[in-house]
Amino acid sequence: MVSNTSATGTITITDDDPLPILTISNETETEGTSLVFTLTLSNPSSVDTVVILNTNEGTAISPEDYVSITNLTVTIPAGQTTLTVSSITSEDDDIDETDEDFTLNGIVTSNNTDNSTATGIGTIVDGDNP
Repeated sequence: MVSNTSATGTITITDDDPLPILTISNETETEGTSLVFTLTLSNPSSVDTVVILNTNEGTAISPEDYVSITNLTVTIPAGQTTLTVSSITSEDDDIDETDEDFTLNGIVTSNNTDNSTATGIGTIVDGDNP
């Protein structure tokens, strides 16, 4: 006699892909232009990566040298690894000065990266003749 029974089982697939690491590029531009930063994930995430961005003064002072940003929320969509941010404009002035810098700080709020913060440095090159 032949039996019509079928065997069933459960297979578990363990996700062993590493969590992505967020980095923010360092950018240098001449005063009076926008600084375009790139946020990069080391590998794609299966969910959106949400980052809150803030600038912090260094030798560059806001609003004299650049337009700061506070709590700008940006999203790297699931499956993507880069996003550009061009929201920071440097101010053109007639003052002969040394190059100045500030930081762009990112805080990951989506909890899907190996690091929770990242920082990029923005350098504003003086465009005035001595």
